[in-house]
Amino acid sequence: MAIKEIKREDKLPNAFALVSGVKVTIDPHGKYKGIPNRALYDACGFLPEFISGAAMSDPKDAEEFVQLVRDFYGFSLGGNWLEQGDGTLLDNGTYRYEGDPDLHPYVQFLVPTADGFVEAYVYEYGYFAAQKGDFQWLERMD
Repeated sequence: MAIKEIKREDKLPNAFALVSGVKVTIDPHGKYKGIPNRALYDACGFLPEFISGAAMSDPKDAEEFVQLVRDFYGFSLGGNWLEQGDGTLLDNGTYRYEGDPDLHPYVQFLVPTADGFVEAYVYEYGYFAAQKGDFQWLERMD
């Protein structure tokens, strides 16, 4: 019996989803063509670990999920940048700040909570966002 070669990139995002129940989509907007999925995922740093840890803690809602991500990160100081008037998070996860190019997520995470799924995003520069219904959160976690 021949053993099928498994490339490192083939393991993403499947291993992550199996462990935490999170659905992972790399380059959800198709804006990073030519960049390997593994490179985009790796560019997220430790944020996928924080998201996974928060998801495995069985959050009840989007707010608790974000607080758990912040707790896993451990250095959150600024709060929700969107409440401070720092840009807009569009429904598709694009972060828009006047005068700057739009930021499209490297990776989208669909995170299960007790009251449904939260959409979480990781962007370049260590930005993290989450949204569900009227709840939106954006902060930098570098």
